Amino acid sequence: MEIFIRIGYIVMIAAIVLCFYFSRKQQHGLREAVDRFAFAYVKISNHVSARPPAAELAVERGEGDAVRPLPLGVQPEAIRTVIERASGGKVVKLYDEMMDAMLEIENRCGRHRRMNSQFREPIAALFHKARTFLTASEHLENIRTAADKQAFDSFLRDQGDDRMVLLRRITGGAGEQFSGLSKHYDLAAREAAEREKKRPARGR
Repeated sequence: MEIFIRIGYIVMIAAIVLCFYFSRKQQHGLREAVDRFAFAYVKISNHVSARPPAAELAVERGEGDAVRPLPLGVQPEAIRTVIERASGGKVVKLYDEMMDAMLEIENRCGRHRRMNSQFREPIAALFHKARTFLTASEHLENIRTAADKQAFDSFLRDQGDDRMVLLRRITGGAGEQFSGLSKHYDLAAREAAEREKKRPARGR
């Protein structure tokens, strides 16, 4: 009887080890998909506006949550510039790469609640911002609500925060290249500031 108990423990331990191994392997594959998303996302941002523009999309407010962008010709110069730079084959190719990576992230996360919370949901929020910005750059009338305007402006204004979201989810091997693409945003200083915020306050 004792030998069967020992065999049961061995099988249980082996199952736990295998589960841990496949979980780590699955997460590594997921982070590699995030690498591809992150590089495309950052390259689009760097191409259209290496630094946040000193202006927001100009709109007219309608009833409730509705907004209507002003014509391109009367938009602030900084906004006209980023919209013009958003057109072209380079951005289209990067958007396709980003979308393919997003689909792989969704597929790898499946119905796994923790993976969805840690990876799919924050990455999907960034994808939504980039997509809103790019579709509006193609046709300004695609901005119809205050939330659309906020997403458009946030893609240009909040890249420092967005890149920190990505930095925490890419593979370790992608860190140096990612930081090189984000040289204007001083991610190391942001990381240090975040760690300081999380550190428990010392009693006096």
